[in-house]
Amino acid sequence: MEIRTLAERASVTYATVGRGRCVHYSPRNDDTLCSREVGEYLDLLEASDLLDERGHKMCATCTRAARKRAESAEQALVAEQHQEQLTRDEPSDTWTIATRAGVEIARVEGATAEDMTRAAEALPEVRANIQREGGFTRRRLYTSELAPADAKQVPGAAGAEQQPTAEVERRIVEGVVVEHGGTAEGSLPRHAQHPDVVAARAILRPLKPAILADHTDTSRGADEVDTSVRGYMLDPRGQGRVAAYWIEGGQDTLRGEPHVGELEILRLKFIDADWRVEPMSRTCVFAWRPAEGDAPRRADAACQEAGRALRARRTQQRQAAPEAAEVYVAETPDTAGTWRSGWIAAGQQAANDALFDLGDSAEQGALFG
Repeated sequence: MEIRTLAERASVTYATVGRGRCVHYSPRNDDTLCSREVGEYLDLLEASDLLDERGHKMCATCTRAARKRAESAEQALVAEQHQEQLTRDEPSDTWTIATRAGVEIARVEGATAEDMTRAAEALPEVRANIQREGGFTRRRLYTSELAPADAKQVPGAAGAEQQPTAEVERRIVEGVVVEHGGTAEGSLPRHAQHPDVVAARAILRPLKPAILADHTDTSRGADEVDTSVRGYMLDPRGQGRVAAYWIEGGQDTLRGEPHVGELEILRLKFIDADWRVEPMSRTCVFAWRPAEGDAPRRADAACQEAGRALRARRTQQRQAAPEAAEVYVAETPDTAGTWRSGWIAAGQQAANDALFDLGDSAEQGALFG
């Protein structure tokens, strides 16, 4: 191992001052490290002769200053080497999968984020965390962060040293799931971990969730529409209340009209899970998450289902009945108090003809006997 002198480490040379009996250090700027004017510069042999044979001593002030210069130079060299190491460091194909709190669950291999996601979701422990927290965090590791056994499999990782903890923590964690590249399933990413959204997403399975980013705008007046977005979208409204939308072609309405059939399916899913569904919501379904200890609302659900069936039958009857069939009262001197329908007034039968053949003893067309 090469041993360097203090003068070499501090990048200084030897010098004398006047007729003094000390050997000084100087950075070759005509002054010594103790701020005195250099009389003569010396090489190592000349300085050794003065120190050994003539009894000279090293200047204590110059020696302390030289040691500080040497320490500073060594620290700068280490920092330069570290920066060079960072420059050579490259992302690997290894990803760390962790909980929302940052606790590592597993490590998977993947050249892309999509490959990583498929590999992660195939692991039981990752699927369990998705059920528990609604997703997981991920981060692509750098070659310097891999263990030696792993580094052998990564080109260019040989000789890479473990980086300080501060440098590892400096790197940004890449997103939150249930997310793929900054997206979430069934809600905006910022709502993915909301407890009401997590609960609603669980009961809506296996319906298709919309893949959404935080900048996704599904309203009718959106400036930019991603027509590939399709599925349900949950929006937490606080205190256990959620709004469930159906997105088709990137919008929550179709030419201003709600997706009635799909919203009805969402409504029934909430009712089956004992969520309280608000009536009269047109473009979305407002549902309230049942509190712990609430009794099941099966009776309420049955009433709501019966009410929907009744309204549907009335709608069908109105659509099927011709406009001329509307009943009105026609009073004439001959038939006062009898009901006449539109086909009578239309001329299909004379107004004074008998509606029913009841015999001579009963008034024709009487409401009551």
